[in-house]
Parts: sequence; structure tokens; C-alpha cells
Amino acid sequence: MDAGRYRLGIDVGTSNTVALVSEPSGRVVPLLFDSSPLLSSAVYAGPDGTLLVGLDAERAAAGHPAGLERNPKRRIDEGSVWLADRAVAVVDLIAALLVRIAGEARRVAGRAPDEVALTHPATWGPVRLATLADAASRAGLAPVRFVPEPVAAASYFAATSERRLPTGRCLVVYDLGAGTFDATVLRAEADGFATLATAGLDDVGGLDIDAVVVAHARAHTGAAAAEWRRLDWPQNPADQRARQQLWAGAKAAKEQLSRHPAVDLHVPLVDAEVRLTREEFDALARPHLDRTAARTLAVLQEAAVPPEMVGGVYLVGGSSRLPLAATVLHRTLRIAPTVLDHPELVVAEGALYGGTPDPVSLAMPVSPAIPVSPPMPPGPDFTVSAPIPTSVTPPTGEPAVPVATAYPVQAPPPAQTPPPVRTPVRQPAVPDTGGGRRGSTTGIAAGFLVILVLVAIVVSAAQLFGDSGGSGAESGPSFTPEWSWSASGTQRLHDDFDSRDLAKAWHPVTGVWSIGDSAMTGFGDVAGWPTVMLDLTLPPDVVVHYRTKMGKDGESDLLLRGADGRYVRVFLDEANNSVAVGDGHLNGRGGADGGDPVTTEPHEISNATWYDVTVEAKGRHYSVTVDGYDLVNYDDARGALSRTGGLGFASNGAGVTFDDVTVVAV
Repeated sequence: MDAGRYRLGIDVGTSNTVALVSEPSGRVVPLLFDSSPLLSSAVYAGPDGTLLVGLDAERAAAGHPAGLERNPKRRIDEGSVWLADRAVAVVDLIAALLVRIAGEARRVAGRAPDEVALTHPATWGPVRLATLADAASRAGLAPVRFVPEPVAAASYFAATSERRLPTGRCLVVYDLGAGTFDATVLRAEADGFATLATAGLDDVGGLDIDAVVVAHARAHTGAAAAEWRRLDWPQNPADQRARQQLWAGAKAAKEQLSRHPAVDLHVPLVDAEVRLTREEFDALARPHLDRTAARTLAVLQEAAVPPEMVGGVYLVGGSSRLPLAATVLHRTLRIAPTVLDHPELVVAEGALYGGTPDPVSLAMPVSPAIPVSPPMPPGPDFTVSAPIPTSVTPPTGEPAVPVATAYPVQAPPPAQTPPPVRTPVRQPAVPDTGGGRRGSTTGIAAGFLVILVLVAIVVSAAQLFGDSGGSGAESGPSFTPEWSWSASGTQRLHDDFDSRDLAKAWHPVTGVWSIGDSAMTGFGDVAGWPTVMLDLTLPPDVVVHYRTKMGKDGESDLLLRGADGRYVRVFLDEANNSVAVGDGHLNGRGGADGGDPVTTEPHEISNATWYDVTVEAKGRHYSVTVDGYDLVNYDDARGALSRTGGLGFASNGAGVTFDDVTVVAV
């Protein structure tokens, strides 16, 4: 990052626009609009031609709703839109947003920025970029440096992560915004990242998820046909306000379902309340999210990137907050994605991590033509990306705006605290090749060489044949390289369970444990509490992700071993429909006995249903997420719980199954 320069990064979104500045000291801070880093992208055209943006636009629209355009970016191809009885150019709507940002940037710093980086969807071609360049010029921000949104996201992760991605490993950026979706695969190279493939969906985003909520309300109030005609095609200010209220309520309901099991949506004009449960919402939203996951998989396949070379899957964009998005993507890729606390800010900040290359930079070139996922006829579900131009000539005849083709990424300044990155990373297994002391005679050296050869033969045989020496054992990697803990901190410990794992990785303590269909299952009587422990000592501070299902009235427990035979217990309880954190102890046979929960949250748990669970244990803080829903956040202020680096699973005897175990150091 250029020292002494005042730089501005802007991400114009469909629903919200974000801008961050890099101060001369190197500190990166977001610009605030009405005390929020999110500037509503809404633009209002007043009767006198004045354009208002953000909350000012939404407030003005309360009296004159016909003058409001909530999503100018989604109208980028239309040239102009009809607002308040006149046509307004889309370029002017976007320029109005940029004028507000430019003004706030000048107010904060007392001067105009030295450099402006403006992001855009990876699939945008020259015509759309020309409109964006024209808007920036009209706002007094030209020339600008264009950065594709996934490249900016990768720049952010490369600059803020505490670890460096090895050369040859890849990042996947899953960008689900309000109006569009993009999936991009980037590969780490010696001088930065190369974009391997990208593809998008122009008809999938948060607004489309809002639409399924509105459709649910329509289905439950279908008798009010006349009122729905007014909501669909408002002909007066009152009906326009009702329509805006309906869609704002649908958006709020969608967001509330991330925290609550059910919401009530008010339908104006109909004057009815429609109940929507989380399960109903997930069923409605899943077809859209299934398409995003399928498109992500197709991009990976097009780039010919195998799972073991994926160093991280990152979710960005405001709509990626939907818990179901992470769940569907994980089940499709079988790689646990990383969701940040503020995914809306990632792209704008990543745009700042570019400038003049220096010795510590990571250059990020964009290939002239970006490969896309498997060819198919152009249509509403597929956008063929065009070559990124070296310059854009605005249609107004203004000077050409240069478009950057290289994006150096630099480490953040020391004063900047990088956000926690919790990314399960699968790396190619490398067996330990430890050495020995050199003998003082040729005979000793020769003998030692013979021993090494014999050890190598034994290890190779174990990798090829497992414990049975090839007599019926399943094929696959052996325990040693697959489960060795990476000194750098992160390692995906397991993908699919192998029949040898009960001897090589997991130690059944009580109950009957078996492996079938690439999953591990335990049974036993309730008094026995079937327990299995991992034969590997892990760091005490970890993030554990796994999938689990249980029998009727069953319980699925994660055990984090502590001192004096005790353990921290995280359990999903089907009988009581709850998720809890508590303590327990190992009984006389070494199995787990239930202890008292220290915190319990209600959550519907059904038998024979798979659940994606993420448990973070860091210091005295414990958090539990189930299917993307944050259910438990517990701080053990009294120090009642302790852990020393052991990991296991248990059940109350009704039967429990585990799969896809991932462990990450934090």
C-alpha cells in the first residue's frame, strides 16, 4: 500500500454501496453514511431534478414514491429509467452515489483522494464498464482504476490473512450480492494470483430471495386478487408506498430468519399477517442457492482444480450472510467455506490493496480472456465474460479511463489488526521424512541406510494396503500423512471416513463403532455412552466443523478433552430440541458421561437429519453454529470449562453418525 497517499476504494452494490479509505499512515477505515458503513444505493429524483441518495432518498420517497430507484446497478443495461414523470439516465443515478462518496471522502481528509479504485462484477464487459467510467468522471473521480470484484476479494484475503497461501494452491470467491452472483477461482503464483475461471448468474441475488418471500405471502393471501394487482402495478402514491413497504418487509423477514425460527410478514393493502418459518424459507430459497453452488462447482471443474488444491472458499457479498448459502455450498463442494463478520466490506477494502508493486507485493494479473464454466448457450442463467480492456472511452467523449490489468497486493500496516480467518485448508499430504545422526563409520552409515529403506517399504505398503496388507482393505490415503497436524496452523484432517480409521485415527472407547458410506456411526446402551476419541493431540484453541445425524431421542456430542478426566461437551439434543455447551467426565470405562450444561439454546433437532455443525473454542469463549445459524456464544468467565487438546465424539446410545470432520487451529 502506497505510504503517504490518500486512497479511496469503492464497491457499488445493488442494494448498498461501500467505500473505504487508506490514510497516508496506512490505516484503512470505512466511510460512514448516517453512522453506517453501508450507503443505501437508492436514488431519488425530486420534482426539481435534484438527486438524493441513501437514507435521504428513502425518506424523500415516503412522500413521492414514484421518484425512487432502489437498485440502479441492476438497471445498468437500460440506459434510463422513468422516475417522477421523466426519464433519468442510469449513469446519472450511479454518478449521484459516487458524488456522495467523493464528498464524504473530501470531508474526512480535507482533500480529494490521490487514487480511486472502483470495483465491478467479473462478468461485466466494455459497455457496462464505460457506463461506470462515465459515472465516475461526472462525479469528479476520474481517472479510476477498475478492479474485478473477485480479484479485490482475493486481494483482501491475501493481504489480511496471517498465513501465506502456498504457490499453486487456489482460492474460491463465492460472491452473492443483492442483484448478482459470481464465482471465481484464483491460483497463487510466485508473483501473486492468476484468475483461472469465473462465471456468474445475473438473475440470482438477495432481491431474488426477497421475491420468494413475497411469493409465499401471495400464496397465503391469494383471495385478495384486487389488492395484489395494486401491489404489483401501483397506479398512485399510496399503492407505491404499499409496494415499497411490502418488499422492505420481505427483506427484513429474510434477515430475521437468520436469527429466529419464524417471522410474521405484514402484507399492506391486504392487511394480513403471513407466518413464515425457517424451514419454509429454506425450501423456497434453496433452488436459487443450489444454482449458485452448482455454478461454483462448474467453475472449479472448468479450471481443472481438484479439491485438495483448494486453499479456501470465501463467501463475500451481503447476501452470503444467509446461513443456507454456506450450508448448500459446503454440501456441494465438501469443503467448509469461510464467512466473515462483515462480508459487505471485503471487496471495497480489497480494492485498496493494489498500487505500485514493491518487493513484498503480490501482483495479481488478470488474463485478457477469462475462461468460464462449461459452455452453454447464452441466456438468463449464463453470462460469457468479455476480455477486460486496457482502457475505457466514455460515451461522452471524455478522456479514456485506464483500466488496471495488474493488482499488487501488499501486507497491511502493523497497526491494522487482521480479522480472524477460519479456513479449513486441505493440502497435499507430505509424509514426515525425519532423519538420524550420522555414524562415525561406514558400517553404521550403511546399516542406517538399510533401516531407512525398510521403513520406507513398510510405510509404502501401509499407504497402499492399510492394516490388512491389501487383503480387502479399502483404497485411499493412510493415516500418517492425512492426519498429521500442520505446524503452520491449519489442516483439513479428513474428508471421507475410511475403514482403517478406527484403527489408525479413531480409538473406540465404549459402544460399537463402524464405518460405512464414508461416515462413522456409533451405537450402544445409554449407560455406556458410546465414545470414540481421536488418536492425535491438537492445539487447545480450535474450530471444529463436522456433519452429524442421530437416532430418535438421540444426542450427538462433541468432546474437547480437558484435565483430570473431564471434557467440554457440545451437544445437539433431539429429545429436548436444544443445542448446549456443558462439562462432563470420563467414566470408569473411559467413556463419556453427561455433565451439566452451562448454556442451552432452543433449536429444532430432528432424527435421521444431517446437521452441519461448527464449534469454535478459543480461550474461554465457545460458539456453536448449526446449519449456519449462530446459536451459542458463551464466555466461560469463571473458568469452569477446560480443554487440553483432545477431540472425540459420543452419543447417548440412540445411535449417532459423523462425517466430514475438519479441525482448524485459531
